Amino acid sequence: MGSLESRITAKWIWTEPDQPPLENATLIMSDGLLVDIHKGVDATAQNLGPVAIIPGLINAHTHLEFSGQHEPTAPMRPFANWIKGVVAQRRQAPADYPQSALAAGLDELRTSGTIGFGEIVTYDLARADLAALVSICTDDHATNIQGRFFREVFTLKPENISAQVTMAQKHLQVSQELGLAAGLSPHAPYTVHPQLFSEVIALANSERVPVTMHLAETQDELQLLAEGTGSLAQLLQDFDQWPTGVFGNRTVRTELEGLAQCVSGLVIHGNYLTPDELKWISGQPSLTLVYCPRTHAGFGHLDHPWRRLMELGGQVALGTDSRASNPDLSIFRELQFLQGAHPDLGPLDLLPLATSKAGSALVMKNSSGRLVRGERFLATLVRSPSHSLEGDWTNLLSAENEACQLISLQA
Repeated sequence: MGSLESRITAKWIWTEPDQPPLENATLIMSDGLLVDIHKGVDATAQNLGPVAIIPGLINAHTHLEFSGQHEPTAPMRPFANWIKGVVAQRRQAPADYPQSALAAGLDELRTSGTIGFGEIVTYDLARADLAALVSICTDDHATNIQGRFFREVFTLKPENISAQVTMAQKHLQVSQELGLAAGLSPHAPYTVHPQLFSEVIALANSERVPVTMHLAETQDELQLLAEGTGSLAQLLQDFDQWPTGVFGNRTVRTELEGLAQCVSGLVIHGNYLTPDELKWISGQPSLTLVYCPRTHAGFGHLDHPWRRLMELGGQVALGTDSRASNPDLSIFRELQFLQGAHPDLGPLDLLPLATSKAGSALVMKNSSGRLVRGERFLATLVRSPSHSLEGDWTNLLSAENEACQLISLQA
């Protein structure tokens, strides 16, 4: 059989997220690979009109297990009460809920223009379920979405550490056998014993996989680490999880240093990182701060330090967190939210956070966040109901615009 070629012309085509797009340009695809992009309207191409084609959007942090929710878990404040609500939902969920929620989440990611994501796995999937994901979410299959699955581990009790490490090892082993992109996720300093954290970092380094961890998410967390008191201390006691000698006189620096040893370390949220911590992170090329803008706003946190880290030269990517804290899973809407909150920044400033920076953090082999000749064609289409893209590409993130996947069209 011969190759299947398709040609598309559009008003704007981005090849690099931080560079201006080509105007009235044409791209050529063959068998799922990008063959060429050039200026000029091709009379033989399918003309999509006043739209933008951008590198495929990548969501650096998701919890798809909550994708069956129609609205965030309430109340969202105080944080400890939100955690109680999340735990209660997990305990009440039917046995097949993780699989159905995962399917719903994948559908939502696709329809909102996402081609890559980092998922936090807190549930046990049978080998058959993992095998089914291979045909959907791996770097080795000609699909239109790719995922990296981070197995979450947590315990504050020393007697449970061995079981958690074994679970992490099994996740990496089975994922490798099946060809599924994997990683590890020690949940957070307030749920992970220091010994467990050290063993997870050692395991990740031996297997060369990325690690993601929730850090400096709330002031309650910092109070717990420094003083061993506050609402999270009470929460752990209520759940009969209070450890001996773990909290007090601590910061998140130990965890940051551990993540920096990894092939890629994703610092999730980081809402309350200090100026000294930001400066240190900026000097660690393996670290990426993952900011979830609408989740951050929903919890009523103070100003997020993402811009300061960027000014220092550090890496920042975007995530949505989950439907337990966010109204939807659209990373494009996160970009639009940031544009509205920071009108001095434009598409070239913001688009890399949900494309190239996120792809690099997730170590996605075929989701670089760029449109590159000879590589798989994974792109997002942006439409403007108000036709704002007809004359000006700087309107890419206007509030009324919509994003969806651009799947290769066969001639």
